[in-house]
Amino acid sequence: MKVKIINLYFPLSSNKKFKLFYNEAMQSEFIKNIISFLEDDNPEYYFYNVEIPKALYKNLREIDLIHFIELLKGNDYLTEFQIKDNNKYNYNSIARISQSLLLNEELKFVNILEKYFPPIV
Repeated sequence: MKVKIINLYFPLSSNKKFKLFYNEAMQSEFIKNIISFLEDDNPEYYFYNVEIPKALYKNLREIDLIHFIELLKGNDYLTEFQIKDNNKYNYNSIARISQSLLLNEELKFVNILEKYFPPIV
């Protein structure tokens, strides 16, 4: 069985590639649109590399990026208490990347972030 993997790159924040399974990546409307174009051109591919435009993650530190990816993958969680009693992560930056990538608003961490850091209109 072949598994579709999406490798995300944020070159201004990290030299790491962030590997997501297809359904994890589909939680982002932005990434979903990019992958749909790539699949149209290469339907037999199972690995896709996506470099996120720098304007979408401006000033995002690597530690915040890693936490964001872990939240997206479901390997970590976020509570309101963590936002209020935080001295490690910049949740404002994490909220902005979540909003920039148009993450699924049914994800609990997205709801919490938007409560404390509403989208800039």
